[in-house]
Amino acid sequence: MDIQWVKIKSWHAARPKDHADSSYCGQVLDGSMQISDELPAGKSCETCLRIVARIKDDNSKAVD
Repeated sequence: MDIQWVKIKSWHAARPKDHADSSYCGQVLDGSMQISDELPAGKSCETCLRIVARIKDDNSKAVD
């Protein structure tokens, strides 16, 4: 699972391309924000982190 992290005031996980205008927690994203393929150090959104962890866990269970 490839996650892009977007910095608003803290780092948020951007939703997939079909929902590219928002993060998993519902924050609206625009093209002028800093983007990273890896979660940088610093503040991050706990809601986005929990959702991404749950998705990764569900994906690993589907493979087993």
